[in-house]
Formats: sequence, structure tokens, C-alpha cells
Amino acid sequence: EQVNTIPDEGELYGNIRPTSAFNNKQIVERLKSAVDEVNDKNGAKLTFELIHDWYPVVSNPEDDFVQTALTVSQEVFSNYVEGKQPELITMNGATDASVFVKDNVNLPVIILGPGESNVSHQIDEYTTISSYLALVEIYKQIILRYFE
Repeated sequence: EQVNTIPDEGELYGNIRPTSAFNNKQIVERLKSAVDEVNDKNGAKLTFELIHDWYPVVSNPEDDFVQTALTVSQEVFSNYVEGKQPELITMNGATDASVFVKDNVNLPVIILGPGESNVSHQIDEYTTISSYLALVEIYKQIILRYFE
């Protein structure tokens, strides 16, 4: 196959993480506008196809569910893992939570899992047995306390 020739077609895939300051609609409008501009100026035949439409999710840190999860996590985790204490943080990334909050924007959502976030979804992703066992207990306690 000749590699130094211009192909008859090409594809470009991208992944953009929207924020509350620059939302999905604005991103899509800007991308469509860029495609239209290139087509108009250069006679190109570019097309735009949106494959996934994930929305940013923000939960109120003072929500009862969020606070229950934080308190339980801090109490339980210290019994299993030394030197680390769970805390509330903001994360960037796609999550199934965006599907849940589409119909209820006030639904409190947390992302809580074992392991270190810096190895999540990596080839060498792992967790320790103590973190896993702590998380099982944390899930149980969150359910029991939140619904009492």
C-alpha cells in the first residue's frame, strides 16, 4: 500500500469534557461552525457526528447524602487503611451519573470507589485488598445511615 498519497477519506475522533462554564451545546455549536467554515472556504466535504453527549454533574457538597457518604467514608476507611483520609474533591471525566441527573438535576451524586484515581482506567490499574474491604463496609454503612 502506498503510504505517501492523499487518502480519499479520513476520520477524526475527539473527546471533549464539558464544564458548567462551557457546556455541551456550546461545544457542539463551535465544532459544527468550524466544520461549516472549512467546508465553505476549502470546498471540503467534512461532516460532524456526535457519538456521546455526556453532561457535567455537580452535587451540592452540603447535601445530606454527600455528607453521609463523606462521614462514613472517613470513619470506616481509617480502620482499614493508614495514613489516608477520604475528602470531597472535584473530578473531571465522563460518568454514568450524567444519565441519572438528566431527569433529576437535584439528584445528589458521588463517585466512590477503591484504589487511587491516578491509576483508574490505566493498564496497571489496581487496588489493595484493604481498600476493597473498606469500600464494601462503606457502601453498607452509607445505605444503613442514609435510609434510617
